[in-house]
Parts: sequence; C-alpha cells; structure tokens
Amino acid sequence: MDFSVERFHQFQAQFDGLDKETKLKYAAVIVTSGMRGEAKTTLKNTIAPFFFQLSTIEYSNAFTELIEKMKGAEIIDVFILNRGHYHFTIHVEYYLIALYFLKECRGENLVEKIISTIRVDQKFYPDMFGTAKFKKESIIREFVLDDIRLNYHLMTMNYYTPIEGENNSYLEALIYGLFALFGLKIKEDTLSENLNLEDFLIIHNHLLYAIKNGSIDNNTAKSFIKASSASIEDGGVTNALILANQGYIASSLEVFEKENNLELEFYKITPLFIGKKYDEAFTILLKETGIDKVETHLKKKSSKFWEELDIMNEIIFQILFIQIIPQHVELLRNRYTYFTKQNKYYNKLFMNSLLDAQLLIKDGSDVNCESSKYDLRLHISTFIEEDLESLPNFAQALLIWLHGTIWGKEFKINQNIINTTVNKALSLHRGGSLWLSALFAEAHGVYQEIKEEDFSLGYLIDNEMTLFKDVIQESKIEEWELVLNKLTLLADNFKSIDKKQKKEPSKGRLLWVVADHRLYVEPMEQTILKNGKWSKPKKISDTRMLKKAVKGMLEIDFEILDKAIRTYGRGYFDFDVLEVWKRLPGHPNVVLESDDNVSVIVEKRPLELQIFEKGDNYKLGFDKEVNIDFPLKRETPTRVVYYDVDKKIKEWSESFPSDIILPKKSKDQLKKVVAALGQSLNIHSHVSEIQEELPEIKADKKLHALLTPRGNNILLELYMKPFTSTAPYVVPAQGTEVLVEEVDRMRTRAVRNLKAEEKVLEKFYAQRPQLDMTNDGHHAWELSDREETLNALLELQNGDEKPIVEWPKGVKFKLLGQVGGDKLTMNVQTKKRDWFAIGGEVKINEEVVVSLESLLKEFKNDPNSKYVQVEKDQFIALTDSLRKQLAALTSVAVQDKLELRVHKLASYGVLNDLTKEAVVRSDTTWTDLQTKINNASTESFAVPTTLDADLRDYQVEGFEWLSQLASWGGGACLADDMGLGKTLQGLALILSKAKAGPSFVVAPSSVTFNWVNEVRKFAPTMRVHLLFQASDREKVVAQAGPYDLVVCSYGLLQSNYKMIVEKDWNIVLLDEAQAIKNKTTKRSQVAMQLQANTRVITTGTPIENNLSELWNLFQFINPGLLGNWEAFNKNFVLRIDSGDQQHAKSAKKVLRQLIAPFILRRKKSEVLDELPSKTESVLSVTMTDDEQTLYEAHRRAALEEIEDIIKKKEKQNTHIQVLAELTKLRQLCCHASLVDHEWQVMGSKVKLLLETVHELKEGGHRALIFSQFVGFLSIIRKALDNEGVSYQYLDGSIPLKKRELAINNFQNGESDVFLISLKAGGTGLNLTAADYVIHMDPWWNPAVEDQATDRAYRMGQTRPVTVYRLITKDTIEEKMIALHADKRELADDLLSGTGKATKLNTKELLKLLQTNGPLLDV
Repeated sequence: MDFSVERFHQFQAQFDGLDKETKLKYAAVIVTSGMRGEAKTTLKNTIAPFFFQLSTIEYSNAFTELIEKMKGAEIIDVFILNRGHYHFTIHVEYYLIALYFLKECRGENLVEKIISTIRVDQKFYPDMFGTAKFKKESIIREFVLDDIRLNYHLMTMNYYTPIEGENNSYLEALIYGLFALFGLKIKEDTLSENLNLEDFLIIHNHLLYAIKNGSIDNNTAKSFIKASSASIEDGGVTNALILANQGYIASSLEVFEKENNLELEFYKITPLFIGKKYDEAFTILLKETGIDKVETHLKKKSSKFWEELDIMNEIIFQILFIQIIPQHVELLRNRYTYFTKQNKYYNKLFMNSLLDAQLLIKDGSDVNCESSKYDLRLHISTFIEEDLESLPNFAQALLIWLHGTIWGKEFKINQNIINTTVNKALSLHRGGSLWLSALFAEAHGVYQEIKEEDFSLGYLIDNEMTLFKDVIQESKIEEWELVLNKLTLLADNFKSIDKKQKKEPSKGRLLWVVADHRLYVEPMEQTILKNGKWSKPKKISDTRMLKKAVKGMLEIDFEILDKAIRTYGRGYFDFDVLEVWKRLPGHPNVVLESDDNVSVIVEKRPLELQIFEKGDNYKLGFDKEVNIDFPLKRETPTRVVYYDVDKKIKEWSESFPSDIILPKKSKDQLKKVVAALGQSLNIHSHVSEIQEELPEIKADKKLHALLTPRGNNILLELYMKPFTSTAPYVVPAQGTEVLVEEVDRMRTRAVRNLKAEEKVLEKFYAQRPQLDMTNDGHHAWELSDREETLNALLELQNGDEKPIVEWPKGVKFKLLGQVGGDKLTMNVQTKKRDWFAIGGEVKINEEVVVSLESLLKEFKNDPNSKYVQVEKDQFIALTDSLRKQLAALTSVAVQDKLELRVHKLASYGVLNDLTKEAVVRSDTTWTDLQTKINNASTESFAVPTTLDADLRDYQVEGFEWLSQLASWGGGACLADDMGLGKTLQGLALILSKAKAGPSFVVAPSSVTFNWVNEVRKFAPTMRVHLLFQASDREKVVAQAGPYDLVVCSYGLLQSNYKMIVEKDWNIVLLDEAQAIKNKTTKRSQVAMQLQANTRVITTGTPIENNLSELWNLFQFINPGLLGNWEAFNKNFVLRIDSGDQQHAKSAKKVLRQLIAPFILRRKKSEVLDELPSKTESVLSVTMTDDEQTLYEAHRRAALEEIEDIIKKKEKQNTHIQVLAELTKLRQLCCHASLVDHEWQVMGSKVKLLLETVHELKEGGHRALIFSQFVGFLSIIRKALDNEGVSYQYLDGSIPLKKRELAINNFQNGESDVFLISLKAGGTGLNLTAADYVIHMDPWWNPAVEDQATDRAYRMGQTRPVTVYRLITKDTIEEKMIALHADKRELADDLLSGTGKATKLNTKELLKLLQTNGPLLDV
C-alpha cells in the first residue's frame, strides 16, 4: 500500500462532490474502519446517530445500503477472519481526507458525538497498546485532530513498534503521506512542532528503510524531507537511496563520498549491491554484523558481538556470503539459531529455507541443505502463500524467483501469486523503485518462459543493476565433491562436540509430555540422577518457563516456547498447545505421560482433499476426523499426526463448510478443476478416472500388534501398515481403500483390499478365542498386569497368521511351559440335592503336580491370573480354555472345610466345558444329567399343531429354545424386545406341555385380559381361567389339570398365595417379570414359593437398575445357579462395581457364561425387517418467570434442608428425603398446582401439549400420552375437555373390564388421544392405532419409558412412530435425560460386557438438586 499525491487530489475531488450529510457518513465509516478493518457491529454503533429516527429494521437496511454504496465506489472493502466480516478502507488517501473533513466540522454536535464514539471504541494511548482495541491509525487520527494532550514521543514509538500477527503494510504510506501533505502545503503542519529530534530520527530511519523497500514512492519521500527540513539534517541520504533505486549508482555513491560520514556507511550497502560492487558491500556487511574476521567466528555458536540486520540486508548478506565464502555457510546457520533465542520474532526457518534454496541452485543437490528438496518446497510455498505480504518487497521477489527457478517446471504456482508479481512490478515502477520493479519482472520472466506466454515485463529489467541470476548461480562442483567437503566439516564438528561433552555433559533436558487419553502436551524437565539415570519428569515454574531457563534445551525448544507462550504483562501468560504440536514433528524428546521411557512419534503430513464416489455423485471434502482448527489425529497411542493446514485449506473450509456433492455427469469438468487445484492442494482421488498418475503398490496385509504402557496397564492394539515400512498405521478392514503417501521421496499409492483384510482378521480371531471374546470392537485390549500381558503375547503367537509384535520398553517375561485341560484330572460326585463335589489335580510335568484346590486358590488371589509365578519373572502358562474355565469355577464354586461344591445347573455353562478336556471320574447322577442335556441339544421340538397361529422364524426358535430347557428342568428367561410376541412363544410352550399338567401365568392386571384373549384366539383347545373373575378361586386352583391354564395378577397372587403355592404346576410363567425384581418385597417372596416342573419368565428389561434384579430373576427360574445373595454380591456385584476394569471384565465374562444358556434376548432391529421407523425427539418447555421463580425457591429450600441434615449427621433416611424433594421438583416441572394448590394459571407444559395435540389432529394422527403423575393426567383431562379433544383414559384405579373397553375403543378408531398412567399402562397393552407417543415427564429409568412406547411400536404397527418427550429447560428433567444414556445400556450390559451396572447413591441424588456439576462421579 503506497501514498500518491495524484490519487489524493483525485479522491478529494470525488469526495467534494458529495453532499455534507453523505460526507459525514462516509467519513465516520472510513475513520472507524481504518486500514486494519473493523467489525460490522462497531461501524453500526458509530453511525447510529445519523439514523436515530429509524426503526431497527429500517436502520439495518439503511446501513447496508450505505456500506454497499461505499463498496461500489471502491472506498471500502470487506475481508473474512474467523468467519467474521470486517470492513476496511482501501486507500490511505481516503483515510486522511476523511480525518481532515471531520476536523473541519469540529464543534457540531453530531461530529463530536461521532469522534467521541470512535475514541471509545478505538484507543490510541499506550495502555491499550497491543490489544484488540488499539489500532495504529488511531495515532494518526489524534495527530490530525490535535485537540487532546498527547505524549507525542511515546505515540511515535508505539506507531513503529511491531505487533505480531498484524499486517502493517499501510503504516509507512499513512504517516509519510501525512508529511507529504505538509511538505506540499496541501495541509497545515500541526504535528512537527510537537515532535522532538528523537521522534524525527525514528521517522527518518523508517523512511530510509521504506525507500529501500519501495514502500513509498519517491515524491512522497522527497515531500517528507521538505516538511522535516527544519527539524532534521538528512545529509542527502534519502536522495542517494532514491537514485540507487532508479539505477543511478554512481550519483548515489557520490553523495556518500561527499558526506564521508561513517555513520552513513551502512546505507551504502544497497547502492553497492544494486551496482554489482559485491566485495565492497560484503566488507561493510561483515562489519555491521560483528564479524570482521570470519575465521575467528567459524566455530562459534553464539557471540555477544553479533548484530542482527534488517531482513533485507540480512538476505543480501546471505546471498553474498554464499557467493564469496560458500564453504562457511554453517556460520550463517549459527547466527540464525542465536538470534532465534534472543528474539522471538526472528524467523530462523525462513532464513534457513532461503539459504537452502540458494545452495540447491548453486550445488544442484540438497547435500548441504538442512531440508530435503521436497520439504524445502513446502517451506517456500508456505512462505509465499501465507506470509508474502508481511515480507519486504526484496524478499517477496526472491521467494517467487526461487520457487520458479527450482520447481516451476515440476509444480505450478498459484495464478494469484503471478498476478501479484505483475502488479508489484508495475506499481514499484510507477513509484520510482526501478530496481525492485526489475526483480519482480525477473521473477515473472521465469514463469513466462515456463508457460511460454507472450505477455512480458522484460522492458522493466535493466541489466546494469543486480538481478537474482547475477548472484545466485549454479557452480561447477560435482556432487561427490560436495559430499566429501561436508564430511570434512562434520569430522571437525564431531571433534568439538566430543570435547564439549567430555568437559560438560548435559545435566538436564526439556521433555514434551503427551497425555494418554487426549491430544494435550506440556513441557516438563528431567535431570540426571547420581546413578546416571533420568529423574521423573517434573513441572517447570512459570518464572523459569518465561525465562526459558531449563537445562539442556534444544534449539527447537526455544522456538517452540517463543511461539507457544503468549504473555499479558505482570507474569501472566497462556500456552498455545497447537503452536507446540506444529513444531514437534521429529523432536527427539516427546514421551508418554504414563511412562516417560516410551517415546511418542509426532509426524507432519499434508491434509489432502479427498474425492469419493457416492452413488450417482462425486463427493469432495477433507477428512472429517481432522478438525481444521486443531488438525491433529492420534494414529496410535505413541504416534500423533499433525496435518499441515495452510491458508488455502482454511479458505476452502470457509467457502465450503460441508462436503461438495457433484453429479457424475460433471466428470470432465471436475477433471479440469482437480488439475487446477492440484497445483495448490494435495489431492487424493479414490475415483480411478480422476486420479493422478502415481506409482502403485498393493497394500501390505500383515498385522502389527503394538504394545504401549499406559499407567500400570499395557495397551495392545492391532494395526496394519499398508506401506510396509512407513506410516501410516491403519485400523484393519476400516477406512479408505486407497492411500497416498511419500515413500522414498516419491508420492506412492497403496491400494487396500478391505475384504481381504477382513479375512485376515477373521482368521486371526478364529485362532485366538480369548482375544476375540474380549475384543472391544476396535481391536484394542487394556492389559492390566503382567499376567494378562503374558496371556496376550502367548496368544499372539498362536496360529499361522502371526502379527509383527512391537514391544514396549522394559517389558520382558519368560514362560517356562504351558498347561492345558488335558493335564487336569477331575473327580465329580453328588453331594446333597442339586450339588456336586469337585476335586482333582493338575500335572505340569513329570516333577510338578498341583492340586486343583491350590490352583483355584491362586485365582481367588487374582481372578485374572493365567500365569503362576515360579521364580521372579518366570511363569508357567495355562491355556486360554483352562484359565477361562478355572476362573469361572472360582466364581461359582462354594468352598467349605472339606471340599469344593458346584450347583448342578452351573455344569451346563461352566463345569460341562471344563470336563470336556479333563479326565473325569464321576458318579451316575453327573453322567445322567450330561446325557439329558446332550439329548436336548440334538432333539427337535415341533410347534403344536393345535396352536392356531403362524409363528415367525425367530418365534419358532424361541419356542424350541424354551422346549430344550424344559426337557431337562432348566428355567428360562425370554428377554426379547417389547412387541416381539413373548406371550405367543410362552403360550406355544405351555400348549406343547399341556398334557403333562396345569400351567399358571402371573401378569400385571392390565395384561391379564390380553392373556385370556390370546389363549382363546390361538390355543382354543386349552381351558383358560382368569382367577380374578372366578367366583370360587380355590376350586379353580384345586381342580386345574391337564390343558388348564390359570391366569392371575401379581396383586391377586400376593393376597391369595397360600392355595396357589401349595399346588404342583407343570409350568409357571411370570409375564413382565421385572415385577419381582426386588428380593425384599412380599410379591417376590411369594413367587419364589411357586412349585413347578418348569419355570419361565418373560421380560423386555431383565435389568432395569442393578445386578441384584438379575440375581432375583434367576433365583426364581434356576435357584442356586448364581449362588446365594452374599456369594453373588462378592463374586460379581462388588467386582463389577469396583472400578477395577480387569476385575469387572473378568466377572462380567463369567456371569455372561453362567446366564447365557438360560436367557434369550433378540432386538427388533435384528428380527423385524418390516417394522416401520421410530423417531424420538425432545420438545423443550420454557417456564414462565413465575413458574421459574417458584421452582427455584423450592430447589434452594430443599437443598439447604438436606445439606443441613447431612452436615449435622442426623439419623434420618436422607436418601428417601432427597427422593421426596426431587419428586416435588419433578411435579413443579409438570404443573405448579401439583405442589402449590392455589396455582390457577395454565402451565407451560400443558400449553405446549395442547399445541402439539392440535397439530397432530390436523394431520390425522393419534397419540398415547403417558405421565407417572395421576394428578397431572387429571389436569390434562380438563384441558382436553376445554379444547374439545376426545380421549380414552387409563390409570391404576380403572377396573379391568373398563380398561379392556377403553383399549378396544381406541383401537377401533374412537378418540384422538389415550391418556395413560405410566405405571398402570406402560406394559402389556397393544395400542398400534396410535402413531405418536408423548411422554409428559421423564422417569428415572428409560427402559420403563421404552416399554410404554412399545405399546404403539410393536408388531402390527404399519406407520412410522414418533416419540415426543416434553422436557422443561434448566430443571431436574434435563438432568434425568442425561442419566438415561447410562441406564439405556444397562439391560445389554451382560450381553455386551460394556457399561456400568450401578445405581445412584444419596450423594449423586443430591447433585440433581444442585445447578452445576456432573451427575455421576467417574
């Protein structure tokens, strides 16, 4: 950005043509936005006084119109930063014109108000320096307005003090343009009188640099000299530099000779260099850099005499150094490292990259370069694309020329950069900077020659002045000579390093410690202990961090801390983790948090634009697993990938926030676009027709097993390395089929066969059943101790598909031998009823024999142990099957003084498998039981022909499974999802056994009629009796015989149990058996007394809250299978809830093994393809202010009261009291009148319900409305009556006949909605006439809500079902919904082995009363 007097007059004339009001608006916008830019909201705030009479919408439209008009006139423009829009003034001339216009209008109220607003928003005084509110142009604003007492000296220094990350290209044009107006008498000079000599020297020195850089035109420079002539003696230097830039070298040097001033000698460097007087220029540069005698500095890493030059002269020094003494370029690198440590703004990478690029041209090889040729291209490209505008013009031209000269033919540059090159050349030529203009023209010529274009800037080039080709040339030294020279230098360096190490070994180092479970890294330090080992890493104090005072820091550590630490004064700072990650690739001291002996590899990769085929379209986008703003990915626990996200990628993501979808007919056009994009972006196409030509290999399918310490555990993970020896690691059979990586400096494509990888995995797991059983779905295992690690390592070596094992440091174990079940001898004898006594021994070898009791004792000490330690770190290994069965046996065996005992049913899931391998000595009871079980598994069971129903395949399987268990006396838990026909499957079993005797069904009262109807409909040959309707119940029970089925409710069973429990039934079936989940209730205790040959339970939720429920259900169907409650609690509940993952995992596996034969669970998604979709949504209810006030008052009162009770340790049942208070809060969420009986206003939740019901009615939908509060249902009934909405109603007080009538009426099309109490109607009903379900209030366990939902979402439903949950915002209801995520997994926990089987304690319930904090401690 430059200043032009001609442009000033042109703009002034344009501005004068506007009316005064428009001028004021324009001036306000221009001065507010400035050249740095300002947000839209700030602009609107400034000009608001102009539009005070307009409404908000009118003002917004007027503002937009004004801004668009100014943009159309090219006065202002807009840029986007972090997705925010910022308006800025395009030309400094307009800024100065606007300032002077505001100054002319001072005194007017409107103008004063505008200036006051601008000053409030944009500070100019030193306290705000470097903050978001500080803008450099604000200083010029105050210089012009000149109506406030200012510290001119401090403001002058602030004006030239750089602010990191800001574009300051307009600053020189602005201040020297102001002085140009003074010098040309266009404006009165009110500034000079306030500046002292020191201020003028600061401004003058920056002027000289600006002339060298071409930042201002020659006329502006001369005008400044004219304006400041009374204050400063220039000595003709300004004119000399102008002459040099125009090619008048002799005239320029005459000025310096005439002055003969050593202080001015520094400024001779530029004319000498332009005039090709390189030796003279180099001599002055050596002196200015503090290196008078090169020989004395060659081996120095630092020197207090070294001086840093400005970037332009530093680059000239570098160019001449390479040309004159190229053998000593290491001295330059040492200087760059030294200055990086001294000055955090110094860009070592930039200077080294320029150095490498010149050496690459000179030597024709990267032998002497720090970076490879291809890494160097990435560096140079990044500087061009991201940092070009912040660099001096000389550096810009050099970068563009270097890129074109080295890589122009191989990699095309962005056309925008070429356009910039042309514009720069022409602009500099107009401003009189002919030499810099020629350099840009030379850079353009490189690309013109490559592209063979006619357009040329050759006429701007003057060969009398230095061009890049003159000083950066290819030498004639061959590559082998370069290598030898480098080896000689290395030998000298090694000697000095050896000497230094002998004298002073490093006593410390800086570590970068990576967190185990998140992408966080922090610096820590280590010191050498007396024993020569490293100490444990410890944190670094803030003071030492800021001072970088850590022993043994590497050069890169200084750079990282410079970039990552951002200070805010008074010792406050923050730590930018991303800046650290950017610089960690290749760092030698990156370690794992849990084990500082384990290195973490950080790798840098380009982020690729991916192209996929998606149906009839193409999809373009970047990897969604990579966050553009935090582009990191943990490939393995010890390998982190940092993706290089540059401005181009960020611009792409702002332009296209989501993936681009294009039709396949656009293929030809897409090819062209991809070819154009490929010049600037890394593109990876998975579409063969749109792929670049690359070497292609078949991906390696060998499995890699990575073991990584993680705290006290070891993490084992399976990966593949498609490129065999180089990264990346990929998850087998997942991800993309085509990968592109750089292999031996060449981009190479690897084509994966995911199906083949899947087969490799299948084979791997088939040969490793233990790893298969414990696989978490991600091919990862947490090995909690050395035994489990040994177990995994042993199994990895099984089979013919052996993975490559990558060992962790410090993990070495020795296995002496392996023992399998074939070496076990077992004795099984009948003891008491339903129990077997177990004994035996294990033969390890000819010399060692261990009793079975001793082996089990080891397991009791460590249930996860598969290895027995013989000596330190020496073990014998048990085979997986033996370890698994012995571990299971310890959980179910009961130890008394004399022997081990096992319940007979445990033999089906545990003991039976163990005895298949071992030599068994047993009595006939054991063998008879085994025979029955084996026969049942092979026998076929036909569905009774008298069953008048067509069973689905899965229902036939359920019937056969029930029949198998019944044939040998095993109890069964049919746990299918609600709506899958558990009733019909149970009825089929009862019918098949009807001849053997009477059957008895217990069900919730609301479901008993359904049982009667189902029997009459599908099993007409049976006699069904509803005990509730019987006039003589004792007679019905007593006379029940073959083909009789008695149906009873749980409530009736509890009150009439004596006659029922005394009866011998053939089959007893408990429907919705969660009704007996609590072992302490009378209902459960009565159920346990029922006598039957076969016991069956059906339930969609075998576990609603905790494992005690599962134990009670199994205690009913198979008494003793899980042991007594104390043993079950010890062996399973406490282990699973212990927090020890390995104990929990082991206990879950054993428990699954025990219950698996007796529980059958299928989900709708698995067996019903024809079931329509189900959508679940939360409708948020916002309380009124009055409702919120009432709710908050109750919440605070309850919290204070309960906390006081806990604090005083009063002997009260706090748990019950908390639940009572929570219930009040839940009622307040529903309707305030449920707690405050004087409340008369319609509640917010009822209001939203009515709106929803009317919408559903209009759409022809019908709904079930559930609430657990009958009082709330009464309120809803009144509201529906007032609205004329018809409904059916059901709660616990409705008699059975009326329930049945209401259900039939609704199913037959009567009524718009069905109001149902959650407890009374949440199970057993068939209400498929509804296609909407509305839950008015959440229950603690979502399984109960799901059961209620499945009244509509079940077999027979033909329409999609929508579920609404009305949840009141900012209340306990939202916290209850958060709890649902844990509870929903509970029922599947035993089948999947994941999740936690816990219930809320008093402390956790109390958190629900609090406003903040997590719900559960984890």
